[in-house]
Amino acid sequence: MNCTLFICISFVLFINVNFAYSYDDEDVKYFLKNSECNECDLSNYNFENSYLDQAIINNSNLTNTNFNNAKMANSQIKNSDFTNSTFIKTDMPTTKIENSIFTNVNFEEVNLTSSTISDSNFVKANFNLGKMFGVIINSSILDEAIITNANMQKATLSLSSFIKVNFNKSLLSLSLMDSTNLSSSNLAQSKARGVNFSNSNLESADLSYASFRRSVFIKSNMKNVKYKGANFYKSVFTGADMSTIMSENIHFKKSILCKTKMKDVIINRDCRN
Repeated sequence: MNCTLFICISFVLFINVNFAYSYDDEDVKYFLKNSECNECDLSNYNFENSYLDQAIINNSNLTNTNFNNAKMANSQIKNSDFTNSTFIKTDMPTTKIENSIFTNVNFEEVNLTSSTISDSNFVKANFNLGKMFGVIINSSILDEAIITNANMQKATLSLSSFIKVNFNKSLLSLSLMDSTNLSSSNLAQSKARGVNFSNSNLESADLSYASFRRSVFIKSNMKNVKYKGANFYKSVFTGADMSTIMSENIHFKKSILCKTKMKDVIINRDCRN
């Protein structure tokens, strides 16, 4: 009985060890030498502190891979899977990412300044304290991501999904966030001055104690937002749906309201014609 149990346990351990060691040695050697990975397997490898600037990664498996503190500036990533990998303090400005998966990836304190991301999945990724100034994110999914205390000023975050994303205390000023789904997101205490939220869905978002001075919410969905202590000075709400907010609400006294749907009336107070 004990012998049988020992054999079973040994077999399970053997399977687990071999599963964890899943990268291809030749792929790793080639990547470290040439910074190129095409249809290769680098999963579970530790590239911490590696110099990989201008890396080219296509159609590859990099799940559970460690890129902490690596240098990956100006890299190109396409059609690849990085699920459960880590990029803590990774330096990868001006990187281009297309059609790739970064689900549950830890990007804490990453440098993605001026990078471009499109058609990719970053669900539940962690960008806390990230340097993302001027980043461009289009047609991507970042639902339930953590983007707290990050610098995303002058970013373009268009046509993407940020459902239940936590932007608490982040810098978003002068960004473009049009036609984006921000429903149930947390923008509390963020600095979002001069941001364009036109045609975006902010239903049930938390905007408490955030600054939205001179931001634009044209035709946006603002139903059931939380806005205690928020600053909407000279913000534009033309054509916005604010149907859960009374027209006499003091928070919007100095905002620009035209064809704005509020709980008790459609306001045309600031229409030019």
